[in-house]
Amino acid sequence: MNLDFLKRITGGLFLLTTEFNGIKNGCIINNCMEVSTNPSCISISVMKNSYTNELIEKSKKFAISILNKDVSSEMVKKFELFSGRKNDKFQNISTVMDKNNVPYVTKNVSTVISANVISKFDLGTHTLFIAQVIDINDINNSKPITYDEYQKNVVLKEKNKASSQHIIGWKCRRCGYVHIGEILPNNFICPLCGRGKDDFDPIFKEEIEN
Repeated sequence: MNLDFLKRITGGLFLLTTEFNGIKNGCIINNCMEVSTNPSCISISVMKNSYTNELIEKSKKFAISILNKDVSSEMVKKFELFSGRKNDKFQNISTVMDKNNVPYVTKNVSTVISANVISKFDLGTHTLFIAQVIDINDINNSKPITYDEYQKNVVLKEKNKASSQHIIGWKCRRCGYVHIGEILPNNFICPLCGRGKDDFDPIFKEEIEN
């Protein structure tokens, strides 16, 4: 079974944030959908071993920032490649607090949705959260970026930079698995989620040092 065909399922790019007892964290996800209109509910899927997932399970609240076409790879990487257990992902980033005291960013964001978790399901590598929407903030009239557009217009450019920077590892954008090493074999398969090489982003030594 070729899991690469699942990439044809269209989706967006979202910054998921949460807060619990003063601790804030966030990560990048590519799935969020409306699952009910009355009451208004959405669903998200979050990598189960992530710090964001842990905090959402405790706080039962989150905010979803719908990223637009101007989003930078630097901002996405900050929330995607580094763990909030050891790094303050919000350092030097301007945020606003929603009704639940959850921080969210406004730069390169179309809309922000705040929600309270009403149920969750264990899906193996990920947790599926169902949440009721409590507030929606229309930041600007910008057009959201799709996951496919991000891959073609942002990720591809980053991979082209690899020749001028020192790669120390590769991270699966689907499940977060990190492969240590400069070279990722063409036939490499993620041991956690079964994705191929095209779903891995390079981790540059220069980024870690900075």
